[in-house]
Amino acid sequence: MDIPLNELDSWYEEKIKDKTQDYVKEVSKVIDHIEKDIDFLQELLDIMINTDFKAPELATSSARRLGEKMKELIVEFLDAPEDIRYDTIDDYIARIDKFSEQVFKYGKIWVPQLTKHYKSHLKKIDFFLKDIEKKKNELREIQREYRWVKELQIIFTKVNELRKDLSKLSEYNERLKEYEQQLAKVETELNDVNEKIDVLKSRLKLDELKQISDEIEKMRQEVISILNTFQKPFKKILSAPPSITTRIPGELQQVLMEYSEDPFNALIEEDIGHPKLNKLLRKMKDILNNVDIGLKSSDVRRTLKKIDKILKSNELKRLQEDCKRLFERKKEIEGISGISELEKLREEKEKLERIRSSIKFKIDNLKVQINERENKIKNSKENLETLIKEKIGEEINIVL
Repeated sequence: MDIPLNELDSWYEEKIKDKTQDYVKEVSKVIDHIEKDIDFLQELLDIMINTDFKAPELATSSARRLGEKMKELIVEFLDAPEDIRYDTIDDYIARIDKFSEQVFKYGKIWVPQLTKHYKSHLKKIDFFLKDIEKKKNELREIQREYRWVKELQIIFTKVNELRKDLSKLSEYNERLKEYEQQLAKVETELNDVNEKIDVLKSRLKLDELKQISDEIEKMRQEVISILNTFQKPFKKILSAPPSITTRIPGELQQVLMEYSEDPFNALIEEDIGHPKLNKLLRKMKDILNNVDIGLKSSDVRRTLKKIDKILKSNELKRLQEDCKRLFERKKEIEGISGISELEKLREEKEKLERIRSSIKFKIDNLKVQINERENKIKNSKENLETLIKEKIGEEINIVL
């Protein structure tokens, strides 16, 4: 027999009605009594809030606040369950317990402030509070007596859990649809950006620009290798006492600093033939030949030899000329209209790729959750059908 899930509660309710009618009858009778108690209690609280008991202001204020708080607690905790079932009655009992705890808590705060004017009225309120407690205990006793109803009515709990799982699955599928739409949009935008980048790259000669950058880097390493011999002497002179540093004229001290910090950039910034470096090397040669700056004799000989080689050859001049030519060409290419646009497109591409990765991660996680939820629903449906057969002997197929 096929039973739609949204009709399962009422179908099962009808099937077990004869077995549970005594339980429902007894529980309903107690709840009706509690509801009458609550009505009387509400009336007493309204009187306490709105009636002038001719009491001092502190007592009147405390009575009003206690009455208002108790009415709030009644609304919050004492609504009777719409369906009389074992689990809803368990919940109702728990809510009455919570109501009593809260009433006791606020009673400790405000009742001591009430004067004798409220004594008789408080006794009436207390009577109905105690009666509600008494009826709550009767409900608890009924629950103990009819514990077998819980096992019979566990079907309702299982149906509710299945509904929640289906609702969550629907929510996941909706979210997956949104993510997939977002991903499709990002993929389209990314394809557009890549096409624009390809068009610009072909127009901007970026392959040549990369080749130039590689050649410049190669020359940088070559210059650093050639001038590396001077790094130790440069530092020794810079840290030497004034008797040595004053041998370097002021304009050459700046040159010394530049070649010590970034020899490649210092060379490129010089005029062709590097006259400043040559002047500095001649001055350093004079110092090394006449002053002990703390270098080993082998380092001094190697430095002097290197100075002579640079001053006599055009090795650095050739590198300098080639680098300046490459920098000029690099500047020329970078000046072509569109470079800044290309950078913006690349930034946009990186941004879109990050967004795409994030969405894909969410989709993958969500698919795992969907698969887990589908398996849970399948198992819950099968278990529920088996449980119904065990409880009432009916073999059914739940239609989701």
